[in-house]
Amino acid sequence: MNKKDICEVLYASYGEFVERRRKSLVWPIIVLVAGLAILAVNMVIDNGADSNNLKSTLVLVGSITAVVGVVLVLMRILGAGAPYHKGSKSFLVERTYSFAHTQREKAVAAAKACDMKALASLPQSEVPSITVVTYSLRNGEFAAVQAFAYEELEYRPLFDVVVKH
Repeated sequence: MNKKDICEVLYASYGEFVERRRKSLVWPIIVLVAGLAILAVNMVIDNGADSNNLKSTLVLVGSITAVVGVVLVLMRILGAGAPYHKGSKSFLVERTYSFAHTQREKAVAAAKACDMKALASLPQSEVPSITVVTYSLRNGEFAAVQAFAYEELEYRPLFDVVVKH
């Protein structure tokens, strides 16, 4: 199951609607600055027996927050980007549905019809035989869907990417 193929089909065939775009760096930078601010507060507190636990906690929380901020910034800078719908000016939401083999016909029919409500209403399985990957707008105006079957130790597409716009 290669989700990148779905995105590449969207970029190539539906370029007037969808483009690859990176998400904003604002929140990762805020997390990084918050971690550094916590570490700076630690430097201001005087050393003493009464403040050792507080200082240790500030170092731990500040360090973890700063590292998470750095990782998020690097992911946003070095990442491949995500599908962005030009018309609605929002990113497409990725959802993965997992179904048992007994639900195959219903799941494939709903996927081919790009019926997001039908897909969401089908009972999901912990051990999937059929997996449906969707990229859609929250309001459902645009959707790209592809179903995969787990056969011979790999996920194989059941049909080409279906797009509703």
